[in-house]
Amino acid sequence: GNVGAGMHEGQDVGEIKMPTPDMQNLQALQDIVTNATNSSRDRIVDGVMSDGYLQRLFEIFSDCEDLEMNNSLHCLFRIFKGLIMFNEPALIEFCLSDEHVLSTMGILEYDPDYASHE
Repeated sequence: GNVGAGMHEGQDVGEIKMPTPDMQNLQALQDIVTNATNSSRDRIVDGVMSDGYLQRLFEIFSDCEDLEMNNSLHCLFRIFKGLIMFNEPALIEFCLSDEHVLSTMGILEYDPDYASHE
């Protein structure tokens, strides 16, 4: 088989479309990040590093916290954990910058497998 080619029938990674950073799209974004392949990773990184995308996710995080929307918080956890696992220096630097480190750490506290917020 042609394993490792990373191409699935009818699913051109070149056309990966980042969902708008909105609360209702968190699940879709989580799916994209958690199912990332080597070829889609860079596009995802470019997508989230583009114009205010992560900034918007941090804003959504604070709304979700205010509204105690645990499912959304768990989505954000998986998104950010996935992004950090990409090990992309510019992205990690952004998340750990003075401006964002508290939000990043806040998001990473919502580990669904470690429900300490109940």
